[in-house]
Amino acid sequence: MKKVLFLISGILLVLSFEIFAQDLQIEDILSNPKKYDKQEIVFNAEVLDVLPRSKGSWFNVSQGKAAIGVWVPSDVDLPKISRKGSYKQQGDILDIKGVYFLNHEGFSEPIILAQTLSLIKPGFYKKETVSENKKTAGEILFVTFFILLIYKIGKRRHGK
Repeated sequence: MKKVLFLISGILLVLSFEIFAQDLQIEDILSNPKKYDKQEIVFNAEVLDVLPRSKGSWFNVSQGKAAIGVWVPSDVDLPKISRKGSYKQQGDILDIKGVYFLNHEGFSEPIILAQTLSLIKPGFYKKETVSENKKTAGEILFVTFFILLIYKIGKRRHGK
């Protein structure tokens, strides 16, 4: 009976770690880097950029306002990245599992050394919308410009 309880407790502990790890935010890592130093972490983030190198690839990933670099060694399988985040498009969302290093040999900044990357959701182009207030302001400025233009032309023709 004790073995069964011990086994169930172990499974629940692992599951609770995975749930916590999936909810991990880059802001949490950056605000408390010593807590996560040399710890295995799992999180989801948007791809901002991919920079291939001779021994791997450097990924810049983001969760809204916070971003971090992820080093992906060449022996780690890379998912096909179709979109990188920018003003006009949402980048692919990746599930990233790796180890966070505050200081890692060969890198001048904190990094995540990736162990696995998997595509969660492909990116897409963002539809640009203009608010009604901006449309109205544009129309008012357009009309005002033409009224002033007609006034100026009229002044020149009548010599005033």
